[in-house]
Amino acid sequence: HYGLSLEELKKELGVENEEELIFRLGELPQEVLADSRWYARDEPQDYKFALLENPDWKNYAPLDIHYYSSFPLLMYWPELEKQTVLDFKESVVKNQGLMPHDLHSPEGDPWLKNNFYPAAVNWKDLGLKYVLLVWRDYYVFQDRIFLEKNWDAIKLTLERYKSEEFDPDKNGLPNHWGFDTTYDRWAMYGESAYTGSLILASLKAGEEMAKVVGDKDKEKEYRDWFRLAYENYERLLWNGSYYDFYLNNSTIMAD
Repeated sequence: HYGLSLEELKKELGVENEEELIFRLGELPQEVLADSRWYARDEPQDYKFALLENPDWKNYAPLDIHYYSSFPLLMYWPELEKQTVLDFKESVVKNQGLMPHDLHSPEGDPWLKNNFYPAAVNWKDLGLKYVLLVWRDYYVFQDRIFLEKNWDAIKLTLERYKSEEFDPDKNGLPNHWGFDTTYDRWAMYGESAYTGSLILASLKAGEEMAKVVGDKDKEKEYRDWFRLAYENYERLLWNGSYYDFYLNNSTIMAD
């Protein structure tokens, strides 16, 4: 029902008021609703949609989870998927590259604020997942306008991974300082196989997206950065049999 006003939705479901509408929506299959939330106003461009993480963690569209849980949206409701990604883009541009964990909560002001879970603000994987979501959605839909809308946010996001906070030794790979990824019960220190693989994929995706939008400077920058990061990823983390969980820790990461 994406694109319907509240009045149109009530008419389609055969209800007369919002109380009946809420009751009727509650009868729909849970696998369809999936704890979704939909804020509709009179203009289609004002429609907002997001998935709630769960009843206990009331975050709208947590990016670390949306990264792998958004395939049903991609397949069946592509405009909802693209809108969710664009909502993150708005926040990134507004906050100069700072990637939010979520789009806030029903207990606050969703979309007007973000980061209902502020502990995740410096997680090292969030920005890379955003970059890869944009590339995936572009690759599937071939929607150049969608890609161009996200391009500034992608550049800001990747630029942050060059900062002292993210890459103090300038080897092209993010560094960890403990519990700073979505795997927030697994401490990591220094470079890791997990975010190392994410940044390698993001840089390859960034290079390809730069080709599409015609940004020759960024195309070269991401290609050179990938070569540096890949060389150090292999040198620091490959132990001859597998990639170490993180620097000087030969535990195997398995999820």
